Amino acid sequence: KMAVLARTELSAMGLRILQNLRLKPRQAFFKSSSNLNEVLMSKQFVVHPEVKEALHGHQPIVALETAIVTHGMPHPHNYEVAKSVEDIVRRNGAVPATIGLVDGCIHVGLSSLELQQLADPDVRKVKVSRRDFPFALSQGLSGGTTVAGSIMVAHKCAIPMFVTGGIGGVHRGGETSMDVSADVIELGRSPVAVVCAGAKSILDIGRTLEVLETQGVAVVTLGESAEFPAFFTPLSGYKSPYCVSTVEQCAELIHQANLLSNESGVLVAVPIPDHAAKLGMEIEDAIQEALVEANHSNIQGRDITPFVLEQVNKKTEGKSLQANIALVQNNAEIGSQISVLLNNIKGEHVSKHYDTVDQRQWYPIATTTSKKGSPVVIGSSIVDFTAKTTNKKIWHDGTNPGSLRTTLGGVGRNLAEGLARLGMDPIFITAVGKDEHGERIINNFKQLGIGMGGVLVADDIPTAQYCVVLDGTGEMYCGIGDMEINSFITPELIHQSREAIERAPIVLLDANITGESMRALCDLCQETKTPILHESTCAEKCAKFVKWNLQDRMAYLTPNFAELLHIHLALTGEDLEEKKDTSELSREEKMALSMKYLPDVLAHCPYVLVKLGVDGVLLGRRDPHSGSAVSIHHYPPAPECLLPVTITSVTGAGDSFVCGFVSSLVSEYSVDLAVKTGLRCAHLSLQSNMAISDQINPALIHQSHPTIWKSLNSVKFVYDDFE
Repeated sequence: KMAVLARTELSAMGLRILQNLRLKPRQAFFKSSSNLNEVLMSKQFVVHPEVKEALHGHQPIVALETAIVTHGMPHPHNYEVAKSVEDIVRRNGAVPATIGLVDGCIHVGLSSLELQQLADPDVRKVKVSRRDFPFALSQGLSGGTTVAGSIMVAHKCAIPMFVTGGIGGVHRGGETSMDVSADVIELGRSPVAVVCAGAKSILDIGRTLEVLETQGVAVVTLGESAEFPAFFTPLSGYKSPYCVSTVEQCAELIHQANLLSNESGVLVAVPIPDHAAKLGMEIEDAIQEALVEANHSNIQGRDITPFVLEQVNKKTEGKSLQANIALVQNNAEIGSQISVLLNNIKGEHVSKHYDTVDQRQWYPIATTTSKKGSPVVIGSSIVDFTAKTTNKKIWHDGTNPGSLRTTLGGVGRNLAEGLARLGMDPIFITAVGKDEHGERIINNFKQLGIGMGGVLVADDIPTAQYCVVLDGTGEMYCGIGDMEINSFITPELIHQSREAIERAPIVLLDANITGESMRALCDLCQETKTPILHESTCAEKCAKFVKWNLQDRMAYLTPNFAELLHIHLALTGEDLEEKKDTSELSREEKMALSMKYLPDVLAHCPYVLVKLGVDGVLLGRRDPHSGSAVSIHHYPPAPECLLPVTITSVTGAGDSFVCGFVSSLVSEYSVDLAVKTGLRCAHLSLQSNMAISDQINPALIHQSHPTIWKSLNSVKFVYDDFE
C-alpha cells in the first residue's frame, strides 16, 4: 500500500510539473537536429546573423567554445585570444560560430559585447556541459560552453566542424574513480569533426584513447607521425589509430565519415607548433608539480584543470599561456582550412564559378538608356535612433549632455528616398515588420512616391532598428542594430520584381541583404543585362559580395576608404599593416593608399567611387575595351568658397552622394557632372539632421550647375590613359 501511495503521489507531482510547464511544441528542450529551422526559431537559441546567413547559404562554418574564455585563460588574454581565433577563421574563408550562454540563451555566434561579457572576470559565469544546459537555461545564467557542450550545440545547428585547444578525457585514476570527461562521450554521439591538440596533458592519455575507440570515434593525427599529441607537447607516448599528412586528406576522411551517417565524430589531433613545443618539457615538469599540489589540496573533478593551468602558468612565468595561445590559434588555422575544403568536397556551397569575362558588367548606364523603367533599390529599411552629445568627445563615466531624435534610415531606404526626391520614381524591394515602425516607413514611402510592389510586411519579426551615438563633431562613436528582418529579403522576393528589374536602367544594392539574395539578384541582372551598383553599408559587410564570388558581377562600387581596404583584402588576401587603423591617416596617405589598391579592385569592377569624407571622392575607371587601362580622378568635397562645411551630421551623406550620381547618369549626363551632382547632394545632407536632406530636388540634376560648382575641377591621376 505504501508503494502504491508513493507512486500515486509521485505521479500527481509529475502531472503538476507538466501542467505548470505548458510548453509549446517548438519550445521543447533541444528538439531533433534534423530540422535546423526549428532550432533557429527556438527561443532557447540566438543565432548571430552572420552565422545564420552562412547556414542558409551553405558556407563553411567553424564552431568555437567559450569555456576557454570564462574558465581557461586570464583576463584580458581570454578576450583577445577569442577575437584572434575568430579573425583567423574568417581569414581562411570560413565563418566563426563562437558558442556561449548569455542570460539564459544559447548563442551561436557572439557579438564583441557578448564576448566581452563572458570574458569579464567580474561577471558571474558557469561552465556549461551537456548536463548543465537545463539548469543554466532555466535560471537565466551566462556561461562558457565546454567541448562537450559546444559539440552538442554545433550538431543541433548542423555545424560539422569544431575547433578547440584540447579535449578532456579519462582522469588519472579514472579506472577506479570513473572520472571520465563528457567530451569523449559527446564525441561518440555527435557527428562533428573536432580539431584539437590532443587530450589535455594532465589526463590518462592511454585510457582516453581506449574510451574514444569504444565510442566509435575516428582518431587521426595530422602530421608526419602518428604520435598522439598531449596538448603542450607533441609526444604522449601513444599512437593514434590513423595518420594523414595534409589538410586535404583530412577533409576527405571527414567527408567519408559524414557519408556513412555515423552518429559519432572524428577527432583530428594537431601537434603544437614547433616554436611553442620547445616549452613542452618545462611545462610538463610544472604540470607534475601542480598535480601533486592539487592532490594535497583535495582539488577534484572539473576543478583540477583550471587549478593546474593557473599553477603551471605561475610556475613557468606565463610560458604555458604563450604555448596555450599558440596551439589554439594553430588549431583554428588548420580547422578553418579543413572546413573550407570539406565544404567544397560536399558540393553544398552555393557559390558557382562562372566565366568572368562573360559575367563582367562593363556596360555603363549610358548604354542602357533604352530601358525606360524606374531604378530599382534593394536593401534595408530601418528606424534610426540618434544620440548626439554636445561634447567634442564622449564621456565614458557619466551622462553626456546632448539631443535624442528618431528618424527613418537604412541604406536601401535612404537611396530610395534620395532617388524619389530627385524625381527618379524608384521601386523599392525591402522588408518591414507589422508594427508601428513599419507602418511609419510605409506611410513615408507613400508620401515620397516610392514604388512599393516589392515591400514585404512580416508578421512575426520587428522592423529593423538602429541606434547611433555621435560625438559633438557629428562623427559616429558607435552603433547598435537589430537587422534580422533583412533575412526576409529573399531570392523569392527579388524574383517577384523581375519585370521591374528587367525594365530598370540600374539596380542599387545595399550590402545588408544576404549573400544568397545577392547571388539571385546578380543572376537575374546578368540575364536581363541590368547593371548593379553595390553600396557598402559598413566595413563588416562591404566585402560580402567577394565571399560569394560576385566580384565580377558589379558595374559600380561605392565604398568609403576603410571599406575599399576591406574589399581589397578580400580580393587579394594581402593583410597589409596599413589596413589595421585608418582613423589617423592623413589626406595624402589615404590618397596614396587608395590609388595603390584601386587598380586591383578595378580589375573586377569597371567603376569604383571611393568616398573620402572631408577629402572628397576618388573616381576610378577601367577601359572596357583594353581590359587593363585605368584612370583615376580626385574630386574635392566642394568648391573652396563653400569650405569648410558646417556639419550637422555625417549620417546619410554617402547615400546622398550615390543618389545624385545615379540620378545624373540615368538622366544621361556625363560621369563628371554626375560626380558633381552627387557631391552637391552630400553637401546638403551634411547640413541636415535628416539622412537625406529635404533640400534635395530634381533641379539639382536638370538645371545647369551653378558657376561655383562648375568650377569644381578634378585632379587626374593616370595609370594608362584611355580617355
